[in-house]
Amino acid sequence: MTHLTLEHRYAIEVMLTERISKSLIASRLNVDKCTVYRELKRNSDQRNNVYRSKTTFLSEGFV
Repeated sequence: MTHLTLEHRYAIEVMLTERISKSLIASRLNVDKCTVYRELKRNSDQRNNVYRSKTTFLSEGFV
């Protein structure tokens, strides 16, 4: 089982804004691409399908 750290989650968010493919994100983070896809599915906003890492929520005071 692979757990993503807060740093991984933040890196995913940054790379997505840079329009980097999910497969390339997975290889850069040294995780399976299914891990990245699952993270995006679980933690994307259901209304507009935008991924925001938990570090973003913490820094903006949502939690």
